Amino acid sequence: MKKLLGTLSVFALAAGPPVFAHRATERYIPIGSSPGVSGKLTLIGTVEPRAETDSIIRIRTEDDRVVGFTWNESTRFWLDRTRVRRTNVPASWEHCREGRRVEVRFRDDDPTTGIAAWVKVEADGE
Repeated sequence: MKKLLGTLSVFALAAGPPVFAHRATERYIPIGSSPGVSGKLTLIGTVEPRAETDSIIRIRTEDDRVVGFTWNESTRFWLDRTRVRRTNVPASWEHCREGRRVEVRFRDDDPTTGIAAWVKVEADGE
């Protein structure tokens, strides 16, 4: 019985970490390069103009749709500095400025919620 429990524990530990590891390393993956996620569970596009008082950020996707999203305290923002050959850094919604390329993954993988789980914003040489 001890041998069986030990074997099951090893399998449980081996199966668990990759999920957490992917979440922890997502910030280091460039826009459009997340394996199994980019283009399937995310939207990639360019930030559209918005009013100062507008709390919704709209992006024009690569297939020419306009999709809006908002964020909450659990939404993570990263500044993708791959183009300038630097590491990615934490960012905020304020980095989502007009014309910047972004990748958005929605909470519960459902764009109809309108709430982003994470957002990667392409840097402008920052």
